[in-house]
Amino acid sequence: MKKAALILSFVVLVSGFAMVFGACNDKPDATAETYVAMDINPSLELVLDGDEKVIAVRALNKDAEILLYGAEGIVGAKIGDASRTIAFLAVQYGYLTEDNSTVGVTVSGKTQDAEGNILSSINASVQAAADGAGLRVEIVSDGGFLLNQKLADLKARYPENADIQALTAGKYRLMLAAMKVDRTLTEESAAALSAQRLSEILYENEKYHLEIASEKFEEAYEKLVLTYEQNKDVLLDTAYLTLADNGLEKAAKSVEYVALRTAYRSVEYFEEIEGETEPVLSDEQLAEIAAKIGADAAAFIDGVKAYGAATEDAVEYYLESLYRNMDAADRERFEDVLDEAEDLLEEIEESLEEISAEALEEIKTALAPVAEYIDVRIDEIREYDDLEDYVLDKLEDRIEDLEEWFGKNLTEEEKKEVADARAALDGELQKLRAEFEKSMADLKTEIENELKELQEARAAAAA
Repeated sequence: MKKAALILSFVVLVSGFAMVFGACNDKPDATAETYVAMDINPSLELVLDGDEKVIAVRALNKDAEILLYGAEGIVGAKIGDASRTIAFLAVQYGYLTEDNSTVGVTVSGKTQDAEGNILSSINASVQAAADGAGLRVEIVSDGGFLLNQKLADLKARYPENADIQALTAGKYRLMLAAMKVDRTLTEESAAALSAQRLSEILYENEKYHLEIASEKFEEAYEKLVLTYEQNKDVLLDTAYLTLADNGLEKAAKSVEYVALRTAYRSVEYFEEIEGETEPVLSDEQLAEIAAKIGADAAAFIDGVKAYGAATEDAVEYYLESLYRNMDAADRERFEDVLDEAEDLLEEIEESLEEISAEALEEIKTALAPVAEYIDVRIDEIREYDDLEDYVLDKLEDRIEDLEEWFGKNLTEEEKKEVADARAALDGELQKLRAEFEKSMADLKTEIENELKELQEARAAAAA
């Protein structure tokens, strides 16, 4: 019973530690077909169905979160109407102005003709909204300097890959977006997929169907859902400990089963939450990049952070905005140093993707109770993706072996004993659910109030 006590104490520990990545919202019944990205500065991406209707939209930075909060006439509307609404809101909140009058648009769809029709519709709608505000805007549809530079580098690395050689700027941007939500995709495998399939991957992802378009809400939501699901399952797993008095072998295997399942969830938390979170650059790292392009460090840091968290995307958005606002001579000089800045950014990103020593220690602690059951080589873990190969797969294999053993060796009476023990936990499960729902409601209120205040401030400043 000493092991059972150890596992129960570990269950309590994990219950206070883990929490949330499950889908609470059912996705609408629609078929994704086309991807559209718009950069004003609010940067956002939209997924369209075969009728050119917007079926999902996602904010890519803080300004897009402010623009989309409470917005109507986007999801469910034809892309022409939706883009007109987006442009109108960009004017209302002071994003689309005389000093910031370039709108970047990339489209990736079934055919070039379909892409051209959608681009023409967006162009006309944005121009109409700008005309109403007395603005002259420029629609840029080539993907921008940085994206095309990265695409050229990719093609240079894969000269024999026909799928990669055929990539357009629009499909390449779609490919990068899909790779962020599906980490099993590689550059080669993603390039081989159709624009429709890549759009489906985005549309199927939970992040495109959250009630509030906010990175902060996204991250907190995922933690809440995963923790709730994990706490619920950990509680139900304790029902197997009722077999502790049913013979030495069954007692040992029930304790092992609970220990393995609990450890699995602890490591899963790191893999799903920490591993999915886009790394954020420090001010020191941003200053290094600023030095590469000869920019003032403080101004560069402020410029990047204006896009939200200082991620790789935020750095590239800001670099692209600097480039677009230069004359031809300055652009030529800037291009000479951008390669070095991009190389440095890539080095920094690679270093940030490594699991920290502190996180590894937490993983070791989570695995300590199962060390006698399974051998995990912690020293081979470098990145969060390694957790799948070196830890989760091993734990899952052993858990499946035990479940098969229980199916063959437990009597019908013992199976009923476990089922009854689970049923007896109904009250505690309801309590967990109530706590989860309250946390979710509190989170929603907090994020909505924050976005509302930011939105009101933007509208007042632009008035």
